[in-house]
Amino acid sequence: MNRTKFQSKYFTTSDGVRLHYLEAGSGKPLLLIPGWSQSAEEFKYQIEEFSNSCRVIAIDHRGHGESESPDFESYFSRLA
Repeated sequence: MNRTKFQSKYFTTSDGVRLHYLEAGSGKPLLLIPGWSQSAEEFKYQIEEFSNSCRVIAIDHRGHGESESPDFESYFSRLA
């Protein structure tokens, strides 16, 4: 089995919260969104497999995994 190395990256949202994601592969994007209270790390084996044929991006929700937890009140619309 090919051991794909994924990259750990960050971006900052419009309200200043730094969010984390994992990325590997190239081509058409495939976005992996973890369930509540899980992180992008849940997808490490899927990232490895799918990155052979596409660009895989797995995100950490606000306050989960390596993403920041905002100091202000979180609204469900911002989680989406």
